[in-house]
Amino acid sequence: MRPLENKVIVLTRAEEQLKDGLDEFSKYGASVFTFPTIDIIPSDNYEDFDKILFLEQIDYLIFTSSNTVRFFTERLKALNTSIEFGKIKVVAVGAKTKEKCLTNNIPVDFVPKVFSGEEIAAELSQKNLKDKTVFIPCSELSRDELPAALKRLGAIVHTVPVYKVTLPKNDILDKNISKLNSIKPDVFVFTSPSTFRNFLTIMKIKEPSVYFKNYKVAAIGTTTKTAIEDMNVEVDIVPVEFTIKGLAKQVAEYYSKTDLREKQD
Repeated sequence: MRPLENKVIVLTRAEEQLKDGLDEFSKYGASVFTFPTIDIIPSDNYEDFDKILFLEQIDYLIFTSSNTVRFFTERLKALNTSIEFGKIKVVAVGAKTKEKCLTNNIPVDFVPKVFSGEEIAAELSQKNLKDKTVFIPCSELSRDELPAALKRLGAIVHTVPVYKVTLPKNDILDKNISKLNSIKPDVFVFTSPSTFRNFLTIMKIKEPSVYFKNYKVAAIGTTTKTAIEDMNVEVDIVPVEFTIKGLAKQVAEYYSKTDLREKQD
């Protein structure tokens, strides 16, 4: 029997990102209910983006997610322009981000071993960043942990939103709320702080600690874990590798160990 057989997983992501998670959790036998809590759309204003692209000498370009690659390349296409990457060091955070870069013919020079902002900066500190220009396309909700750490290393950092996170459309929300209320989940999976915060909004949850007390909660990484714990909700599962593949594996291992303990008892 597979470790997640008979387990119901509620997976919160953007609609276009749900398939990867569905496939990963299904491999372990889970019944997956996909519940999109975010919609990812282009930023309203690209003025700052265009200025940096055409006026600045960029030394480092840091992509923190596949979404940043997507909207970065879409903006280039809209401008009918391209970038000469020969003199630019490209940093891709995570295997999926690297894959998205390579798919879009963006060469990747460096993939950090750890995905948190402080750790990425620590790895980059081995290079001389003093007075180097670092361009970080990001979401409108991005945290300032990485830019702040890079500035402490002497870098000139430009963070520019290329996309924003909103709530899905009402017709999608109504259908999913109704279905969620009719099932008995075992685990709620959150893949970003936004997926968690929007879930609270969508479900009109006033006391998160009460709502989640009878469920297991899984977070894709430390940033998401912190956002959840800030609302007094216990996080039971965080993967070693901060990816949806790593998260599915960790949830499966959690239940494998739980089943083993129960058998031993």
